[in-house]
Amino acid sequence: ANATVLAGKTSHLLVSFLSTVLTVLLVLSVSVFLYGTFYYAYMPVELHNLPVHLQFQPCPDSALRCSHPVAKVELKRNQKLLQGQPYSISLKLDIPDSPVNEDHGMFMSCLRISSSKGDQIGEACKSSIAPYRSPLLRNLETFSYSPALLTGWSTQKQEVHINYFSNFQTDPHAPAEVITVEIQSKHIQITEVRLEVHAELKGLRHLMYRHPWFSSFLGVSTNILILSTIILVSWARFLQPEETETVCELSEAETKSPTVETAQEKKPKDPKPVATKEVLSTTKATPTAPAPEVTPTPEVSPGPEVSPAPEVSPAPEVSPAP
Repeated sequence: ANATVLAGKTSHLLVSFLSTVLTVLLVLSVSVFLYGTFYYAYMPVELHNLPVHLQFQPCPDSALRCSHPVAKVELKRNQKLLQGQPYSISLKLDIPDSPVNEDHGMFMSCLRISSSKGDQIGEACKSSIAPYRSPLLRNLETFSYSPALLTGWSTQKQEVHINYFSNFQTDPHAPAEVITVEIQSKHIQITEVRLEVHAELKGLRHLMYRHPWFSSFLGVSTNILILSTIILVSWARFLQPEETETVCELSEAETKSPTVETAQEKKPKDPKPVATKEVLSTTKATPTAPAPEVTPTPEVSPGPEVSPAPEVSPAPEVSPAP
């Protein structure tokens, strides 16, 4: 018997331990999943670095271009701009360090943002110029980077950074989906063009992006606290009705037992009903007020027996006169 009781207690403790461990793992996994879902739904991509492929119309009779280089960039689903989030949009040009670009001077470039239906949302045009470098600086740079230049690990080029928007926000009625880039010059030589869309993070997004470990710990801990509170409250509400029902049943049983006994003690014995149909009909027709209880009168003790009176003899008959 003791071994059976011990085995029952051990199995009960083992089941309780396993259920507790599984509940903790479930709460932890759900908390991590909720924070990850919130992060990827709330946080925008901090930087879109998109390649731009310029196209132009060549001239049939010469090596020059007969049109300005133009390119269209369509934003994909994971590259869409979030509503209410400010962005900075810029263009980075890699131009070769050639005499043509050195003698070119300033040039204009424009960037247009529109929706998929063709509605224009924003436009900006900026003038740019390649940074100046003296012949001595060019010679020193060539001499310093000569091993990398000879092996092909590096090339002689310059970077031109053009910022078009510093606080651009998309229109909720016409989201930005197409970006058009135009270089308004027919002579400048360009090696590579890249479009940079940088999200200007502020507030909670800045904290989540700049301090990911702290924000993830805070978010997962908050989710664990909320889920644990919900589980404990549900468990308490699930166990509370059984306890209240047992307490109510015990209290009702305790209150009913003395009242039944007192009612049985105080209930007078009803005399045998002796009534006629007329009395019953009158009582049913005209209800009367309950009569007051009549106190029983004390029994009268019988007095002494009275002796019967003596019999009176009849009078003698009178004779008639002569």
